[in-house]
Formats: sequence, C-alpha cells, structure tokens
Amino acid sequence: MDAEVFANKLLAKLLEAGFEQAAVTIGTDSLDELNINQNQASLFRSSEKRKFTLIGIYQQRLITETSSVIEQDAIDALIKQMFVDVQTAPPDPANAISSRQQLKVEKGPQKPSLAVLTDKTRELIQHRAQKVPCFNIKEGYVRFKHSVTEMLTSEGSHLHSSVGSYGVAIFGCAKQGEKNSSSTYNSGECDDLADKPAQERFGLSELMHEAQNQIITQPIGDKFVGEVILSPSAAADLLDWFLFQLSGHCLMTGDSVYKDSVGELIASPLLTISSYLEGAGVEPITHDGFPAADIELVSQGRLNYLLPDLYSSRKLGIEHLPSGDAWCIAPGETARSEMVGSVKRGAIVNRLSMGDPAKNGDFSGVIKNSFYIEDGQQKHALSETMISGNVGKMLKNIVAVSKEFRDTGSFSSPWLQISGLHFS
Repeated sequence: MDAEVFANKLLAKLLEAGFEQAAVTIGTDSLDELNINQNQASLFRSSEKRKFTLIGIYQQRLITETSSVIEQDAIDALIKQMFVDVQTAPPDPANAISSRQQLKVEKGPQKPSLAVLTDKTRELIQHRAQKVPCFNIKEGYVRFKHSVTEMLTSEGSHLHSSVGSYGVAIFGCAKQGEKNSSSTYNSGECDDLADKPAQERFGLSELMHEAQNQIITQPIGDKFVGEVILSPSAAADLLDWFLFQLSGHCLMTGDSVYKDSVGELIASPLLTISSYLEGAGVEPITHDGFPAADIELVSQGRLNYLLPDLYSSRKLGIEHLPSGDAWCIAPGETARSEMVGSVKRGAIVNRLSMGDPAKNGDFSGVIKNSFYIEDGQQKHALSETMISGNVGKMLKNIVAVSKEFRDTGSFSSPWLQISGLHFS
C-alpha cells in the first residue's frame, strides 16, 4: 500500500477510536549491502523494513506505539488497546502534536548501482592486500541505503522525505606475529561512491596505515599536563556531550551547564558549529514532526540557541527550535602538521572513551588508537593512557582548528588542538 494512503487510514482510525489529536509516521528502509568478512567479500543482501509509529493524545494524556505488523485485525487491536492504556497515563498540558508543518524533499541517489557496490568492495580489498597486508578487515560493508519517511498529523502537518546514500565501513586491527593493534573502526555516507577510490573516503586508508603503527605500543610514562589533537572521530564524542547539554532532557532536569548561556562565549572563538542538513543520508525531519532548522548553533565560540524539542519547550516555556541530528564543525586555518609541530607534550587522539562525564563536565577517560607527541614530533603509539579534565573547559581551550576535515555524511569535522589536559 502507498505510504501516504496507509498513513491517512491509520490517522483516521486513531481519531475514530477517540483520540483528540494523533500523528502517524511510516518509515521504510531499503538496503543493498555487500559485506566483507576476514578480508573477503562474503555476502550480498537486500532487505526492506517498514515500521509505523502511532501517537495519540486524549485529555492531555499521550501514548506512543511502534509496530511493523500491517494486518488489519492486528492494527485495530493495537489502536483499541492504546485508547484503553492512554486513560491511565498522567495528564500533561505540555503534550502536543506537530501542527501545520509541510515538507517534501528528495535527496541523494534514489536507486543503487550494484556495479558500484562490487567495484568499490574490490578496490577496498585490493588496497588492503597490496598496501597494508598486516591489516585484517574483520567486518565491513559497502552499501546503498534508501529511507522514506511519511508523517501525517491530525493538526495539518504532512512531511515526506526520500533520502538515498552510499556507505562504506571497516572494522579490524593490524597483526604482526603474535601481536595485534587494538581494534579500530571508521564509516561514512556519501551521495556518490564512483568518483574516487573507496579507501580515500572517511579516512579508511589512513586508519589501516595507522593501525599498522599501533601494533607496538608504549605507556605515556610520567604524569603531565599537555595538549591533545582530537581526530574528527574523537571530536564527535566532545560534540555529543555538548549537544546533550543543550537538549530538552538536560534542560528539564536542570543539569545543563548552558541553560542560561545563550548569547555568551562558551567556547574558543575558533569554534563554529552549524547544522548539516545537506550531509549525505541525512533526513531533514525531526522526531516530533518538524522540518529541521538550518542554524549556526555556535558562532566563533558564542552560543546562539538551546535545542529543546516540542514537548520540553512547552514544559519549560522557552522557544522551540527543531534541530536535526547532523552537524558540521567549521574547518580552521592551521595544517595538521603545524598542529603537531606546536605541541611540546601531548597526543594525537583517534578514540576518546570517557563514559558519562559528571554533571559539571568533569571526566577521566582512556585514549585509544593514539600517538604520543613530544617536542613537535609524533612518536610511538600509546597504551594504557588516560586523560582527565572538564569537557566544557576543553571547548574553551581549543587553540587550533585544522584546515583538513573529514565528512562522514551526518558529521563533518576538522582536527581540534586542545590544551590543559592531564595525562596519566
């Protein structure tokens, strides 16, 4: 059944059941994927998954259910049970449905080229065998993904997106005799795989060569305060913490360190963060039924917005800004080599495992797939090395941003040089 027709039928059933307001979202994901296992193409698979999400509001009470079952009797029973269950939910005047939002967008390739999938898988496998034979691709894929989202609400919203993209990922480690590097992983999405070799995307070739140099590792030695150069992968961990601080959940609990910081300098003037709706594979629809806003979240260190969803904005009485899940950190003016050359003592960090920082941003975490820097020279790979500090202070202590950047579709970022970290 056509997704829009199906969504309209579900919406009518929710209203007939007694709900005062309702919303229906139908998502269909199609996948054509060539898997890599132990350095060999292992399996080609095609799949399609469809699920729908139903939201109903009755007397300020809200209920949500998700299902993939499309049999009529099962749907009728689900909606009937929803109306029974919603009457036991607590009333909340902040509950609301998206109203009068309209969007129809088509992005990226809409059909796959199977020849491209096979050619790029072959390129990746051959590159490993010829250039980095000690690296073992334990798992990987070259794929095409197509996602269609149809959202309708009883309040007049109708949002439709059809987004296609190609993706590549590898997971593995390097091995020499009985010694292995630690496992490492990179992936990304793009609109066109055919225009350059697969290994030149998303840092995949660099990842394999770095793993080759991480087989032999050494500890950091004595404790010191120094600098880190975060790769885009590690910068993503920093950004995740920052975005959570701006989210509705953190604002409602009162734990956000930025709840009163709009308009203030909360980071280095070298940092600018914008939404990245044009990123490959990015669906520009928020979970609560709005077109994602195209915004500059941080301008040269100054915070411009908080990011509450519809519910938390109504709960807190603040402006609702529908933000997506894709972000871009603007490149800077410093070459990566210059950044390394300026570091007295520190590390190039490719993975940052810091768990959940404290409410104030304090953390202690292990750096992985990383290299020691001393007197401006990259030295040995590191083992059993930790850094500690405060995530908010890290944003303020950015001293350089690289010209080079890595675009993985939903995230584009340069390398960030940050001072004042405690190494142990």
